[in-house]
Parts: sequence; C-alpha cells; structure tokens
Amino acid sequence: MSPKNLTARALLAALGLLVACDGAAPDPPPGPSVAVGIAPLELAGVGDASYDVTVTNAAEAVVWTRAGLRASAYGDGDGGLAYVGPCDAASSPNTVTVTLTGLYDDGGAALDGWLAPGPVSRATPCAPNADNAVTFDITVARAANQGFFDVAVTFDDVFCSAKLDCKDGADPIRLVHDASAGARGDTLVVALACTAGPDQDTTLYLDDITITCGSTVHRVDPSLGPGNVALTDAALFGAIVFRGRESLPGLTKLYWNTAIGYHLADLGPDCVLAARATASQAPFDLLAPPAGATWPVIAWHVPVTTAGGALACSQHPLDGAPGGVATGYARPGDDAAFAHGLRADGTILAAVPGVEALSPASGTAGGTLTLTGAGFGATQGTGGVTVGGVAAPVTSWSGNTIVVTVPAGSGSGEVVITTDAGDDYSGGWFTRTDITPATVGDLSAYAYSVWDLDFDAVGNTYFAEFISGQDAIRRVAPDGAQYRYAGTSDWNAGFVASTPDASVIVGTYSGSSNDYVGVVNPADNTFSPTFAVSHGGCSPYTVGGYVFCGAADPEWGYDGWFYVGNGVQSGDISRFKADVAPALVLAMPAYVTTLTTLPDGRMWAGAGTKIYAITLGDAPAATEIADFGAGDFVKSIDASYVHERIYAEVGGGELWELTFAGAKTLKATGLSGSGFLSEGPDFALYRVEGKVNAWSPITKYDLPLP
Repeated sequence: MSPKNLTARALLAALGLLVACDGAAPDPPPGPSVAVGIAPLELAGVGDASYDVTVTNAAEAVVWTRAGLRASAYGDGDGGLAYVGPCDAASSPNTVTVTLTGLYDDGGAALDGWLAPGPVSRATPCAPNADNAVTFDITVARAANQGFFDVAVTFDDVFCSAKLDCKDGADPIRLVHDASAGARGDTLVVALACTAGPDQDTTLYLDDITITCGSTVHRVDPSLGPGNVALTDAALFGAIVFRGRESLPGLTKLYWNTAIGYHLADLGPDCVLAARATASQAPFDLLAPPAGATWPVIAWHVPVTTAGGALACSQHPLDGAPGGVATGYARPGDDAAFAHGLRADGTILAAVPGVEALSPASGTAGGTLTLTGAGFGATQGTGGVTVGGVAAPVTSWSGNTIVVTVPAGSGSGEVVITTDAGDDYSGGWFTRTDITPATVGDLSAYAYSVWDLDFDAVGNTYFAEFISGQDAIRRVAPDGAQYRYAGTSDWNAGFVASTPDASVIVGTYSGSSNDYVGVVNPADNTFSPTFAVSHGGCSPYTVGGYVFCGAADPEWGYDGWFYVGNGVQSGDISRFKADVAPALVLAMPAYVTTLTTLPDGRMWAGAGTKIYAITLGDAPAATEIADFGAGDFVKSIDASYVHERIYAEVGGGELWELTFAGAKTLKATGLSGSGFLSEGPDFALYRVEGKVNAWSPITKYDLPLP
C-alpha cells in the first residue's frame, strides 16, 4: 500500500530543525515544550493543508491554541506540519488536539469532496526543561468520483462504494428463495466493493450484518458461503453471499455483497440493520486498523421497519439520501477490529490469531512457503518459523503474512510460527516431495542384525546393529552408499536416532559394566561425548535371550532435546543434548521400552503393558491411553502425523493400530522378533524383526494399514 495518509513517520524533535516559512529557525519557547509532527500528506492533487492545534493541561485549561496553521508555513511545503509550543509541566499530562481544517491544491485553491476526520487528540507527559514529542496518524477519505455501485469514496489509493437496497422502485426486492413459500421472498441487499490503485492489492473487512429489533438481534455471517447460506432464524429465511474479484486489467477490485431474505411479519417493529466495513492495501494485523491510526470506515445503520412494522428502507447509497450508509472514522483507542477479512485470492481472514492458510502445502527444499493469518506481529523480532522442527529462513514478516524458504534439512512435518511475543501457531503439515528413504529391503548381504531403525529428513536410513564383536551404527545414504560408525567388542549397540537435518546422530549401547548414551562422531567413528547411565531394573521380557536394560529408544523431540527411556534409572523418561548429560524429566510407573514424538511436540511412551501420552512443560505428566493386559508388553511404538495413528508392536508379535486417544485395532499376529517400528519420510511403516547375531528382515507396510 502506498502511504497516502497523514502518517507521522519522522518527528523533528530538535528545535533547530523546525523551519518556518521564511527558512529561518523559530526561537524555541522558554521552559518545557511540546513538539507536534505530521508527515507529508502524499495525497494525489493535494499540495497543502491547514490545521488547528490546541494544548490543554491536566485541568483542561488551555495552554495555547493556534488556528489555521498551514503546512506550507510550518513544515516541508508538501503538507507536512512541524510545530513547537509550550506545555504545562505543573499540570501534566497535557493533551494536544489537532484538527484538519482544509486541503488545497498546488495552486492554493481549496479542495472539496473530502470528509473531515474531526479533532484528533493525544495525551502526552510534559516534563520540565524537556522537549515532549507527540505524533499523529490520520487517514482522509475523499470522494472517488467513480460510481462502482452508487457513490464511491477513496481511502488513500483505495476506492470504495457501498449501499443498501430493499426496494426495486416501489416494490420490495425479491431475490432469495423462500423454501416455505416455494418462491423468491423479500430481500435486503448489503453491497460493498473496493479497488486499490494500479498494481496494488486490496483487502476488504466486514463485520457480521445485524438486524436489531428491540432486544432481539438477527445476525448474518458474511464469511459463510459463497452462495446460499442456511439461517436458523424464523425472521430471516436465508441468505446468499456473493464475493470475489472483478477482472479489471491492472486493478484488484473486490466485492462482498450479501442478500438477506426476511419475513417482514416476523421481524416486527423498529428494526435497524447495522454493519461496518473498510478496505486497505496491506492487510491489517488482527483485522484492526494500525495502532494510533484514524481510519475511514463505512457504516450501515438503516431503519428496516417502522414503529408499526411496515417496511421502512428503500434505496440507500453511500453518503447520499435518504441516509443510513455513511463514511466515518475509526479513531485511536476504538475497538475497531473487524470480524472478517477478504483477500484478493479469496482467503477469508479471521480476527482470531493463528494461521489461516499455508501455501503451497507441498514442495521441495529451497522453495517459497507463505503463511497467512493474523496475530503474527508487525515485525519478526525474536520470532521464527520451523518446518518439521527445522528453522526456516524468513524472507518477509508482517502481522498477516510470513514468507519463508523451505530448509534443506526439514523433511515433511508441521509448520510452526513462534511470534516475538512467544505465541506458537500451527500452520499445518508441509509435505516434502523431493525426499525418499534409502533402500531398506533385503540387506542380507551385509549380515545385519538390526536392533533399531531410524530415518532423517534428508533421505538417510540408520541401523543399530547387534552382532557380538562387531556392533555398530550404520548409515545408508539415499544413493545406497554405506557408512559404518564402528563399535568394539566391549559394547552392544542398542538404539539409534537422528535430528531431521542429520546434524546429530545418537545411540545407546551397553558395555561390560555400564550402559551409555552417546553422540556419534563421524570423524573417528566414536561415541563422543558418552554419558554413563544406571538403571535399577530391567524390562520383564527378553529379545533373543537379551534382557532390556538401561537406556532405550532415543527420539528427537523437535525442541532441541533428545528424549530417552530409562536414561537415568528404571521407569523414567530423560532428555539430553550433544553436550548435556541425561537428566530426569518424568518418572514412569513401569520400565519404558519405547518412545515416539511428533513435530508438534506430542509424545507417547510404551511402558510395561501400557501406552501413555506424555505432557511436558512446567508440570510433566503421563496419561494412560491404552492397556494391552497381563504379559502383553509394549515393545515398540511409532506415531504418524499424517494418518493420525499410533502403531504398536505388543507381546508375542501383535501389530496394533491406535487412535491418538487410544482406541485400538489389531492388525496382525504371529510376527517374530523384536518388532521395532519406524515411519519413513514416505509415510510408510517399517518393521524390523530384530534378531540377535542374525540377519533381521525389514518389512514395509503402506499406511493406513488395511
């Protein structure tokens, strides 16, 4: 939006910079002073403006007043005003009131066809021996001299028109179909259309349309539709919402019209239709005009029925007879947020903070991702965006739109906005279309004894091997290349996990006397650093004769931490980083054998025969969602964000599918081995049979399971 309003962008607080009309710097007033600044008008065809300025103290006594201050005399000669006068420090705060009294062309002739916004006031402290700055932000509505419907006005470079019609000549309009009568019934038409200047965007704003009859309020939500809208109201039998964009070359003209069918007899007497609307080029944050701004608003306040219940409305153009549809102003401090917004692409905006749209919903690394909504904050500050838990470079940031670049290490995952104020908003799921997992089929040629399986978001597959004397963690790249992070005969690799961008790989293993959590160091194929952990007990079931003890199943938590079962002692969940040793997060009622996490922060744990939903934060807690019964221990679980399911390997080779709430369905029986599960970046489920000292087959299941 080009800044065609009276916006105070820069206040010349230094008295020596306030230049009078003859070019000489005026003498500063003695004692405390107040500096008033208004920036250039930048309105087409406007070369000068005049203002009245009054300063009153806290007791409402006038300190000074000046009428007819011309911008050409006290400013930059282009409509901007700068003026310094005294203030009353003994009775602070003072109030500065500015009234725009005239607009003039470049030749000095007075202009007409504009709506005066009236006095605008600001309270400001008056400190002794100081310059006290006060700024103003005013937007002027002028006649557009274009008849989009009936009469049009322009807000800066945005031209708008509006009306209400309920009669076609002497007869009521009949447009909306009345099912009870089998014909079109009496109809009110509320119309709005706006267009920005050439090659500029347009956004419309509109409140709910209300018809108030005494204490009864009938309401129509114009964000519904477009098309027919069913109403559960005896007096209003239906509505049709028309909204869209006209095909005007080089212009973005939007319309938002609502036809409301009514039963006159059911409305009753003294009914009044009311609504508010406005428009802008750049979308408002939270659907409210900029803070401190005086913004033009179109208001409908039209009597629909008389005291006797007869139809009172007719044809009501904007700012014309018989009245009821008029241009006014939303002033600073008003509760001026609108209920609904309409973008040029048809997106409906709501005043509720959050993400309304993610575009596109899929794509490749390096591509552009746009989030639209409300409440993001005018500037990024400390805020940011993550895709699948990985920070995304921000290209642009505003209260309603954020543009980022899809990071290479992100993979598919949830998009999350964190604002400068610390609020988190989910933007939905983004699917990477350029990632496929490494081959995980028949790996018998490598004699893998696979104990655990994990994927990252850039196409690598990880295996934790369990072969006496040659235990290792192995990475298989997307092109099939093999990378082995070697172990020694003194330890047994157990589990493996990676960050989405593959920057950190961790594993758990057991030595001759201790259990460990370590970070893989590819440079020398070691675990460094390593953290020794203890356990007060072991799982009550074995795999290949080996008892589950110590740290089990690390998972990336998407919050900068890895989480691990039994990282400190039996029956707990701990967390650690590459340089931070495991520390207890939550004590659990049974040995934790398996964890699963999602990019939105949700976590589940398998402990004993049960699955628990894990809540972290200030008060970590575990909530049981499923119990498989005595002896049916939970071996492995994994969650699918896309399919909204949890998959669990339980007891003697049973594969279960559960909802996030815990409702479970048995999908397979008689499966052998450990049954470790992991969802790949292709949204398929991979199951490792998990034999010890023997080749471990890997099975792929397409999701959802049949």
